[in-house]
Amino acid sequence: VVMGITRQLITNDPLKAAGFFNAYKDELTGDDQLKLGHEIRQSVLPVEARQIADSVMAPTQKGGSRDVRANLGALLDSAHKQAEKLHPNDPIFRDLVDAQIKGRVSTIATVRDGIEKQAHSTLTGVAIGTQGGPKPMTVDQLLATPGARQSWGIISPESQRGILAILDHNAKEAEGRPIKADGRVVE
Repeated sequence: VVMGITRQLITNDPLKAAGFFNAYKDELTGDDQLKLGHEIRQSVLPVEARQIADSVMAPTQKGGSRDVRANLGALLDSAHKQAEKLHPNDPIFRDLVDAQIKGRVSTIATVRDGIEKQAHSTLTGVAIGTQGGPKPMTVDQLLATPGARQSWGIISPESQRGILAILDHNAKEAEGRPIKADGRVVE
């Protein structure tokens, strides 16, 4: 009966299964205790690794660093400390925690990169005049719409400098000044 209930709990709630198993394991034979204990461990470790990752990654989910990849080492160190408290000297558990942290960092970085690329694309379209209307020559003209202002706040300083260069190009073109003054310098 204990084995059946524990296996059912493993499927639905591994942590509850571990508690139930610890309370009633004396009713099982030694071999059954080992087998069921191993099954519980296999199902509980990923859950605990996710819980550690949740607690370590919480600050990055709320905005945190602009580039979460730069904090990977600190995130892993924090996670390793928690993993060591829960399961001392357990390299398998530590690897599970590492995989959780690295996977989440990769996902967050990919999403943020995609959002920034979209914002840059939006501003580039406005700056080169593909959105219709005259080409903007100043930052105020560029950021005349809420979408453009939001995009400006998302892109990196490097991307902002590139957009500013397009605005400068637009201003020179509108004034009739040569954009390429000396071919040798441009080359």
